[in-house]
Amino acid sequence: MGTGTTAIAAKKLGRKFIGIDIDSKYVEITNKKLEDVQPTLINGCYVSNFLDNVITVRDKDWDKIKEAFFIPRDPLELEKREIYLLHKNGKRVKYRMTESIQSDLFSICGEDK
Repeated sequence: MGTGTTAIAAKKLGRKFIGIDIDSKYVEITNKKLEDVQPTLINGCYVSNFLDNVITVRDKDWDKIKEAFFIPRDPLELEKREIYLLHKNGKRVKYRMTESIQSDLFSICGEDK
């Protein structure tokens, strides 16, 4: 189980996990960390993030969440401009998954927390 990194990632992505450790202190530390972890959802779809950026989205979920992102119309523009998450007012936002802003960020996708 270690410090719980894999368990935290699994919970954020809505996956099941089994954590085992010989030292009960590590299990206690991980369980405490897991109490504060919230799934990372956009319109009911799990996404992974790292350093304030959405990193992966399952192909089958893209049609459900693509309206939450700015995507340049011209594919050649992708070399100059990036795809990024939009706030409900249409402005660019940093992707931080704190509970206090989760409802603001994802309410544009119909996700009410």
